[in-house]
Amino acid sequence: MNLQSLIVNGVWIQEKYEGQLESGKGSGVTLTRKYQLRKKGDNYRSKTQEMHQTEAYASFQSFILRFQQYLIYQTNEGAITLRASKIKVDTTESRYPVYDGEATWVYDPRKPDYLTNPTTWSHRMIGGTRNVSLPVAPQRFYARPGVVPIHRVGVNWSPERGYEGVDAYSPERRLVAKQQLLASFVTDAYWELMYSLSKTVNAFPFRGLAPGSVLYLGLDSDEAFNRDNKVHDITHQFVIEPNLVNFHVDGIPVSHKWGHEYLWFEHMSTEAGALTTQVAVAPIYHASNFDLIGLS
Repeated sequence: MNLQSLIVNGVWIQEKYEGQLESGKGSGVTLTRKYQLRKKGDNYRSKTQEMHQTEAYASFQSFILRFQQYLIYQTNEGAITLRASKIKVDTTESRYPVYDGEATWVYDPRKPDYLTNPTTWSHRMIGGTRNVSLPVAPQRFYARPGVVPIHRVGVNWSPERGYEGVDAYSPERRLVAKQQLLASFVTDAYWELMYSLSKTVNAFPFRGLAPGSVLYLGLDSDEAFNRDNKVHDITHQFVIEPNLVNFHVDGIPVSHKWGHEYLWFEHMSTEAGALTTQVAVAPIYHASNFDLIGLS
């Protein structure tokens, strides 16, 4: 089948040499091709018959939808899939009964499509605060003359409540994944699986991040239509917290703390001040296989 010269419903559609390719930073790729449409004549004297607008429109639309709804465009960095987004057919009094056709294909990396099923990723820093009980470096102490300074290991010591800490700015790093699925795939079983995976950490490396450092918050889903098909536009969210290994808390060695585990410590009062006696690291979330989420 020669898509550069094809007869559809009696209309001869020929691709012209005219066309253009547009690409910009962050805006994807737009490809435009131009065509000539003529209705084949019924004898050698009449090589082109008169053709109503509706015949030209219908034939060109059928040509694009049946044969070129998607184009594989080869770049030096690999192949991308462009989707037909707009067609145009017109003629002038001087050119009638010959019509001009124009088709535009678009590749937008920011908009997933259920046929090609890509996943688009974005990174976000979400502002917030966190209670910090231990400073990142030894504190400096300034005492009244004649008073021996107490070298506290934590922040804001209270005899009743221990180290109360301080609320400090702590931006949260998030990963956001977007995909589009046909509604027929988004079943009750799918929701049950996603719910079971939410509030779990990665049991295996995930996008280059170590096990235990990524927490899956779950997904948001919006129903929509892509052409004639009902789809779900789905957004997955993850929180990243780095793992800590081989560190000390007030002189007590700790082998490791995975990113989303909770560290706390006990202390006792001594003449020299508060003394940390034990450090505890509590797992808060179960681990699961994030491959089950179905992201590419």
